[in-house]
Amino acid sequence: MKKVLLASVAVYALSGLSYAQKDPAKAEPEIKAEMESIISKIEAYKDKPSILNQAIRMLEDNRYYHLASSEVRSDVTRRLVKVYNSIDDAPCKSCKSGASDAKYYDCLVECANSGDTNPLTSSANKKRIIEIVGLRSKVPEAHEFFLSVLESGRELYRTQALGTIYFGGIAGNDIYDKVKSLVSRGVIKEEDSLGALKGANSQRALLEIQRFLATTKSPDGYISAGQLLSYYRDPALLDAVADRYKYFKNIPSSERPENYAPQFAFSMEMLKKYIEVKEGSKLEEALEIFDDRGVFGDRKLPLLQKKLESKDSVTRKAAAKFLIRQAEIGSVSRENIVPVLRNAEARETDKDLKFKLKSALKKLEPSAGGRK
Repeated sequence: MKKVLLASVAVYALSGLSYAQKDPAKAEPEIKAEMESIISKIEAYKDKPSILNQAIRMLEDNRYYHLASSEVRSDVTRRLVKVYNSIDDAPCKSCKSGASDAKYYDCLVECANSGDTNPLTSSANKKRIIEIVGLRSKVPEAHEFFLSVLESGRELYRTQALGTIYFGGIAGNDIYDKVKSLVSRGVIKEEDSLGALKGANSQRALLEIQRFLATTKSPDGYISAGQLLSYYRDPALLDAVADRYKYFKNIPSSERPENYAPQFAFSMEMLKKYIEVKEGSKLEEALEIFDDRGVFGDRKLPLLQKKLESKDSVTRKAAAKFLIRQAEIGSVSRENIVPVLRNAEARETDKDLKFKLKSALKKLEPSAGGRK
């Protein structure tokens, strides 16, 4: 009971800081004093995981930390790293001794289920410190800390660091080179490194992502790398995704991960932009992916209407084939699709395509007997 009361008092004291944070404007001395108050509490409760968790949250949620001077952020970062290194996250007695890094999180969960929550909370505290330092500190000390975690941290914390880099906090060639080094030494898989490489230096990572897509046989790696290319928001880059789509669509079911969907290697926004700029066989590939996404509707009709007017016959055939299928499966309304196909048929010069359009219109307009 005494421990519970002590924890409640400490959390109450920490919560008082949140009211001060509602003020949208603070002078540098006030921010410095507030940072000192929070980091002092983090240091004071470093051996009390549950209370420490609350103290760390106060820094994580503080809206002024990024406005503090680099001197203040450097000081806070150095002290956070000391707390990180002092946290005892050793497995409890219920865990098997000698647990590998790959089984470490399962070991912590086992501790929690046995009633000893300290290792799990301590691990959460260390991961939260990694996030704060990586996303908000932006000082040289943060780089030193991340290089250390990447090089010698447990797999659990290395993975946390890689994810934090991916989200665009800490960046630079030193981080990029460290991640590349870990890949070359077999510490992490190449497909697990690409997001962090992009976060560390997006331009250097671009060629790495494209090269990976050209050669990988990993279903999950294909999807994640494709999504990474979508974040560059340049449809010209996405040939690397489309070129491998048939391979990954047709891999044996025994080699597919659970809930596998290779069409999600494209973000929907970039898939539409890709369709807008592509012609010929590339458009055919893109429309196959679009069809597999199963999200076409009346509002997307204008995207394909322009393709029906292309000077390239392969482009027109691909667009017509796609639209006829969408009409057949009912993903577009007849009143909207029929005028589009009728106009395309009227101006079409390719005999085979003209015949296909006429045949489709007869099926869509049975009462009218089609347009002659």
